[in-house]
Parts: sequence; structure tokens; C-alpha cells
Amino acid sequence: MRLISSLALVRALREIRYYQKNSSALLIPKAAFVRLVKEVSGYYGEVRWQSSAIMALQEMSEAVLVMYFELLYVSLPLLLISDKNSPVMRSG
Repeated sequence: MRLISSLALVRALREIRYYQKNSSALLIPKAAFVRLVKEVSGYYGEVRWQSSAIMALQEMSEAVLVMYFELLYVSLPLLLISDKNSPVMRSG
């Protein structure tokens, strides 16, 4: 298994922080997200959605996805560094 280079890790974390701080734009296109929400909610019968509710749901789901990928990029190198089931511990 190949280790992720530290430069790629730093670049990915910078990009995540940039989009978290400087971007109010949505990452997922709004029309596609609305279709997905309506398809999933269609299983529960006829459900009507307010546009503000869909917007709040989309913002929260994107925030959760960004946090998940940020956690993945931070913890994956630590898991790959650990050698033969020995935990990674800081000496202190």
C-alpha cells in the first residue's frame, strides 16, 4: 500500500479549509440534490418540501461530507504509519 505524501495531505487540508471559510457556494448542484431528496422522500408517500428546508438539508449534508473527508485525510496517514499493529503514540 502506498503512503500518501505529506505534500498531498497538506494541499488537501488547505483546499478543505479554503472551501469551508471562503465559499458560500454549494458543492452539490441544487437541482440534483432536490431530485435526490424528492426521490428518497417519495418512499414515505407524498411529501412537500419548503425550499428553505431543502437548502438547510443540503448545507448540513455537505458539511457532514466535508468533515468526513477531512477526518479521512487526517487519520489515514496515521493508520498507514503504524507498523504491524503497534499503535501510533506520541512520546512525551
